[in-house]
Amino acid sequence: ELEELSATQPDSASDSACGEPQNTQVAVITSLSFAYRDDNNQTVGFNLDEHITEQGDSKGCGIGDVTGLDGTEGVDSVFSGMLPALDATQFVAVHGLIQDSIRSGELLLMLELSKIDDASNDECVDFGLWRGEGTPFIGTDGEVLDAQSFARSDITEPALINQTTLQDGTMDVSNLTYTLELQVLDEYVSFNLQQGSLHADWTPDGNVSGYFGGAVSLDDFTPLTSLNDIGSVGTLLEGLLANAADMDLDGDGTCDAITVMFEFEGVQAFFYEE
Repeated sequence: ELEELSATQPDSASDSACGEPQNTQVAVITSLSFAYRDDNNQTVGFNLDEHITEQGDSKGCGIGDVTGLDGTEGVDSVFSGMLPALDATQFVAVHGLIQDSIRSGELLLMLELSKIDDASNDECVDFGLWRGEGTPFIGTDGEVLDAQSFARSDITEPALINQTTLQDGTMDVSNLTYTLELQVLDEYVSFNLQQGSLHADWTPDGNVSGYFGGAVSLDDFTPLTSLNDIGSVGTLLEGLLANAADMDLDGDGTCDAITVMFEFEGVQAFFYEE
């Protein structure tokens, strides 16, 4: 479950340049997964600390950054480097559990653009990330069908970002803070992502794909590192995390968080409007 996301974006246009609030486009995330690195040690992500860190650097907690798939230097994505080792344990089951949560309607994440003048290039649109509510219809391929309507969940407040931009269907927002609760084995883990960013590519038919991520406190992993009866997940993860912190969230000089990225895909959807 996505509990909270908030952000402050700099004004990119005057209100007069924005479209009407009812001009909206909505998508529901149908696939969510941790971001992996490819054979060239590249992955999706962002330079969250605005520093290109070399291994052993005095900045960036001395944890070397990687290169993004788009060539971006200084990408902060430590957890992607841990996944191959974790997937050799029962942690690998988490991927299926996430998809099961989406198909059951337990994890409905809805992306909404509003005040749209042009769905491809627009200097002023509002973005919202909502919790959806409902049970999705599933196709014969096991995937969530498009063009379904869901209610806006009142479990949490939506994340609303005013006056961001679309360029060739691409949207980037930053300074995100949100909590994503995922089922990992027998535990529900709340990843409180801070200093985060989100990238989304919208297609003309309303589908979307992209990635998001941020810094997660080492304390958020305690439910997993405390596991002592399910394979070797807890012991392995504790060892991997010991020297992997690449962010200092409170600025006290102690590296206390690691960077985690997720990839997603979604299809066109709608909200019930009362």
